[in-house]
Amino acid sequence: MSSKSKRAKEVDQSPWLGPGEFPTFENCNPNCPEEAFLWMYSGLPGMNGAPLPFPIEYLRQVSRRQWDCGARPPGSVIPPERKIKYQKPRNTDPHWLVSPGVWEPIDAPDRSQFDLNEFVASLSQDTRRQLAEALGFGPDVVPSNEQLVDGVTGEGPRGPKTGPVTSDGAYVTNVPVRDPGWNPCAHTVDEVLEYLEAVDDAERERVLMVERHLSKKPRKSILSKYPEVGV
Repeated sequence: MSSKSKRAKEVDQSPWLGPGEFPTFENCNPNCPEEAFLWMYSGLPGMNGAPLPFPIEYLRQVSRRQWDCGARPPGSVIPPERKIKYQKPRNTDPHWLVSPGVWEPIDAPDRSQFDLNEFVASLSQDTRRQLAEALGFGPDVVPSNEQLVDGVTGEGPRGPKTGPVTSDGAYVTNVPVRDPGWNPCAHTVDEVLEYLEAVDDAERERVLMVERHLSKKPRKSILSKYPEVGV
């Protein structure tokens, strides 16, 4: 065993804080991940009526989080090492109040901030129908995920798909019944704003719905001028 490994093994990482004790700098082990920062959480700014914001057991988890992020308190002899990283919620995740993101190992692959294919696949049936109509598909047409994605990226349909003919000669097709319409994703900010000024309310709603929900990078300079349109 190397002298470096021997020294690391001899470091005391056991908790010092006894049951019922209040955490202070002196009675918290600076080399214990779950105690290292406990003493810093007392009397936080804006607190009234309690010395600690949460129970000790929860604050131990907070201390561990800081430790795994690479932080070290005064007196610690263990070198900083970042073991985890924060990953923002995807656009397809639930609302930020219930999906604040995740912490993953530092070597985990980065999550894509927006995956258009994943977004389209996650849509509810009603939302899918609304967006399909916004892209120019008829109300009775059921486009595939690929066709919806291609409608946004400007690549066009991947080819018509028609369902089997019934005994009375009827069939279902997802071929657009009209031109998909003006696509803001294929134009500059100035061009989009100029177009929006010239069209009626229905077309403005359609274009902003595409920009807001189907653009890979919705442009705030456009959406901020129409905060309640295309929502």
